[in-house]
Amino acid sequence: MTEDAMTADPVLVRFARDFSKGDPDAVARAQAFAAAPPTVPEQMGFYGSEDYGPQARAYLATVSHLNNEGHVQDVEDKYVIELLHRWRDEGRFSPDDLPPAAKAVFGPMLADDFSGLWDAPDALSRYVETFCATFAEAAAELDAALAGKGDALLSIDATDGDTVFFAFVAPEIAERWRDKALCEYEGYVAGVRSPMWDRMYAFLGYGLGLYHEPGWREAPPPGTPSRKPDIPFAL
Repeated sequence: MTEDAMTADPVLVRFARDFSKGDPDAVARAQAFAAAPPTVPEQMGFYGSEDYGPQARAYLATVSHLNNEGHVQDVEDKYVIELLHRWRDEGRFSPDDLPPAAKAVFGPMLADDFSGLWDAPDALSRYVETFCATFAEAAAELDAALAGKGDALLSIDATDGDTVFFAFVAPEIAERWRDKALCEYEGYVAGVRSPMWDRMYAFLGYGLGLYHEPGWREAPPPGTPSRKPDIPFAL
């Protein structure tokens, strides 16, 4: 599929419709972006994107609008723990009800005394070891706990920068869009993906300062869902 054909394809409008739950303004914005992709970073919400092709610029502008209107959620790497607090506060999971691995990895992050770990070197060392060794299992358990509330979690993959985007959608919408590309620029395939827990592993390590601690492992444990470099384009 050529980039010009993709620009004219209504797939971006369908994406906006599904991820905004049919919000007319989001749909209209996506239609406008597809017809005339923005040319300045302020319109796209991503600096450095002004030289991308039209489909990429239209996609990034649509993601930015969906985020600004609260249809998707974003967080910078150093603040990624706030996303877990948000999901808890929204009632998407209860820390007390998490399975063992998820409770061991994510539970402490949500505790009022989490910062106290840094005053207890032995406890911090044990936590870093648990985090690095069991993150794959913990991520799978948290993903299942979130899905148990009715909506599926997806990553909205926009760039390889320091901000991650997530969306909760109905299972049938997740099935329609999971691991589907919406554009490609500079060799980076962007679109909708299964949750990129490998990126969350790195972001949490950075945001919490765990990667400074002895015992930190740079790579997530085997089995952690990872970002596939290539996914098929949505049709």
